[in-house]
Amino acid sequence: MTISTRGAETRQIDRFVVLWRLMRTPDLDRARSEKKRTLLDFLASYNENLPALFPRASEELLKEFRSGHSGLFPTGNGWTLDQHRRKVMDWLRSRKES
Repeated sequence: MTISTRGAETRQIDRFVVLWRLMRTPDLDRARSEKKRTLLDFLASYNENLPALFPRASEELLKEFRSGHSGLFPTGNGWTLDQHRRKVMDWLRSRKES
């Protein structure tokens, strides 16, 4: 008759995973990037700390972007830095070049 230690190993791994999840700090940058924002909140966040050579956004430009890219707003008017910031940045740069 053999005695299996697999159950003890599994419990030890489970405890490690629970402790790791408890000790892990929340990803504040991710939460900030994925937070739904109003147009004006997004505008302020977009322009904040933007390098000097990058074009600034305005309320009018963001409204134009939203109307031309309605597929990026399937659930309404919510803006996120994660989903929209880079696209707005590229769009503004392409407008300036045209």
